Amino acid sequence: MRLQAVDVLSTAVDDQATAAALAGAALLDGEPHVREAAVRGLSDIGTPGDLSIFAQALWDTDVEVRASAIDAIGTIGGDASIGALAVALSDQEPDLREQAVYVLGAIGGVEALALLQQVVVDPDAIVREAAEDILAELQREVARGSP
Repeated sequence: MRLQAVDVLSTAVDDQATAAALAGAALLDGEPHVREAAVRGLSDIGTPGDLSIFAQALWDTDVEVRASAIDAIGTIGGDASIGALAVALSDQEPDLREQAVYVLGAIGGVEALALLQQVVVDPDAIVREAAEDILAELQREVARGSP
């Protein structure tokens, strides 16, 4: 029931602030699938201040909640998102670190490049290779003068 309530927030509530408050409260739920739905719902709503909520969700105990938070942060984009993704680059799960690498690559820019340069020493080969690939791409973009 709680999961269904969270799922309809992004479409059934006309007031974004109310929907965001309700979804934010759902992030405290004891069930991981409800917290994940809350992150996805907040991402769909797209209200100001969501970045701090998504950054907090990066510390969730559930992998799927953290994965949804990484995607949501990537949707916001911009320099502030890059700072939040630094946390994801130190996640214990290699798949989430790799996901954060790709999100940083999509955001791009000099700040993302600087963070990714730190990831080339990741203990996981797949994460390292992803970082090296994205770094090469971003370095070409910076050399061409596009962020």
